[in-house]
Amino acid sequence: MTKLELFLKDLTSKRMLHETSRRADEALNSFLASWTLEECKGGFSSVPARLYRDVLKRVLRLPADYEGDLAFEDSAVREILKKKYGPNGHMAAWDVWRTGQEGGQYRILRDIAQGLAEECIAREIAARVGTFLDGLTVEDQIAAAREYIEKYSHLLPTEHTEGGAVRLVARFSEVLKEHPRILARFERVGR
Repeated sequence: MTKLELFLKDLTSKRMLHETSRRADEALNSFLASWTLEECKGGFSSVPARLYRDVLKRVLRLPADYEGDLAFEDSAVREILKKKYGPNGHMAAWDVWRTGQEGGQYRILRDIAQGLAEECIAREIAARVGTFLDGLTVEDQIAAAREYIEKYSHLLPTEHTEGGAVRLVARFSEVLKEHPRILARFERVGR
């Protein structure tokens, strides 16, 4: 196997992706077991931030006594909600939280836990891609990009592969970061 093949095999390991998601789910379940939804009604700002902290501790395996920073965690929650629900995500989430419609409080808490898990997975992938590419010479990176084109061009948008795939070679790091999502998308289509 080539360096690229070994790297992609490791990068797309279901173990890493599932383990992170599993730990986020465990944190959500543990959080829900310790807080009744009735207790959560008034605390829209602090409750999601506390959940974020619990998920972060579980996913990153931080010490149990990690206290974090509620202002940072609230800001991070707002960013996740913005990604999930649009520019006014925090207000949309508050409306779902307040009314109990569309899954209510549980949905908001679940979306926060999943959003954080997705962010952690994206950071892990970016770190692995950076480490892989840093270990290659420029010539090896170009050769790996060409090998990638040979093996995976059929999965990529045509704008990445046309004209000798110059765009893919220039943005190889970004393409590698998207590789697990590309494969997951095609796996879902094949089912």
